[in-house]
Amino acid sequence: MMTDFNKYRNVSLKHETYSKLDRLSKTITPGIQISISKTIEALVSDRLANPKKQGVLNGYKRLVKDHKVKWLYDDCKNLDDMLERLKGEIISVEEAQDLNVKISESKDGWCHLYCDVKDSNTGKIEDLKELGFRDIEEDLEDEDNESE
Repeated sequence: MMTDFNKYRNVSLKHETYSKLDRLSKTITPGIQISISKTIEALVSDRLANPKKQGVLNGYKRLVKDHKVKWLYDDCKNLDDMLERLKGEIISVEEAQDLNVKISESKDGWCHLYCDVKDSNTGKIEDLKELGFRDIEEDLEDEDNESE
């Protein structure tokens, strides 16, 4: 079957850009890798729908965290152990709530969390990093530096 040139166009990308798209294709829909074409479509749609919440280019960073809750009660010996673990979890969730963290997806014992923060809000960025959040763009830069 041939490509319908009335519906589709091709793009040429540097290998480095393609590698970044490949990594993003695994994070846009947590737990599911989408095609490079769908990744580009998702990025363009997201940029047009939310022009002020898109990465460093517009003065924002997206920090993310994959939070595992499935293990929460593993190895508990009694209800007191369960309550103690739950208290710690409540404190962590309340701190995230205070920082306006949002859930992008929650399934199979995992919550995929994110927060969009202005670059200039270094205090909030540090607070999120202390809770285990990471900057997607820094992750991509680190991976690029490792591959060189």
